[in-house]
Parts: sequence; C-alpha cells; structure tokens
Amino acid sequence: MSFLIIKANSEETRKRLSDWKTGNRRKEFQDKFIRELGNGTYLTEADGDILALVWSLRKRYKGKVDVFVADLLRENKIPEDIKEVVKCLEKKPKAKKPLKEVSEVKMRCSINSNEE
Repeated sequence: MSFLIIKANSEETRKRLSDWKTGNRRKEFQDKFIRELGNGTYLTEADGDILALVWSLRKRYKGKVDVFVADLLRENKIPEDIKEVVKCLEKKPKAKKPLKEVSEVKMRCSINSNEE
C-alpha cells in the first residue's frame, strides 16, 4: 500500500487542501485524507483520483504544492550499515552506540519520472 504526503507551500494551497480535507469543497475526496501531519501537510491514500486532483493544484499554483510518495520499504533498499546496526540491536536492544554510528545516514531513494 502506498500513501501520498502533500505539503502546501502557500496560504492559497493550504486553504484549498484544508477545504478538501474538511469536505467544504470536493466532499467526495474527504475520505481520502487520513490525517493532517502539520500545518498544511497531509497524509492521503495514493489513489489515482486524489493524485490527479493534487497534481492539478500543483500545476495551477506553479509548484506551490509538494507531493511525496510513501511506499513499503523493502529489505533490499536498506543500506548495509543500517543492517549491521539492526543485527547489534537484535542482540542488545538497549544499545545506544550502534545507533549513534548511523544517526547521520540518510535514506537514498530515487523515482523515475520526467521533469515537469
């Protein structure tokens, strides 16, 4: 299962997303909004209709909406240094040193897409 994380970057887009979430506009999409994550940031289902709606909002407001896809993380995408720390934590769940060693590691992800 995939999710969309939608971030409004202007007051106009923040208001529009809020109206969709509350059902004041586009009531048929209200159930697609799972929760508000922060000011103007929403977690939604990753259905084609909500993606089309949000992407059209992004186009209309010239990129003032960011859309992220959250998908299931598979073992083969986890960096080796993280896997080593996991092995340590399986033996010593309260160990802090291994976690410090990887605290600066950022997940590297890529999505094949065309530029706008």
